[in-house]
Amino acid sequence: TGVLRGIFAIMNAEWERAGADAELFKRDPFREWMVALNRRGGVVLLDALSEEPLDRLLREEAEAAMP
Repeated sequence: TGVLRGIFAIMNAEWERAGADAELFKRDPFREWMVALNRRGGVVLLDALSEEPLDRLLREEAEAAMP
């Protein structure tokens, strides 16, 4: 799905930027990101979003989850 591809794209970008030390790969920030996406998915059908709004939503939530 587009959601899963978007999540993997963000994770890949973080891996390339910071490697295994990326904040997003730490337990608490990653869990916070997934919880936030789950919460947003309860309001908006994420798979129904076009690529740009979906990418923006995924990135906003990832940035919010990282300290």
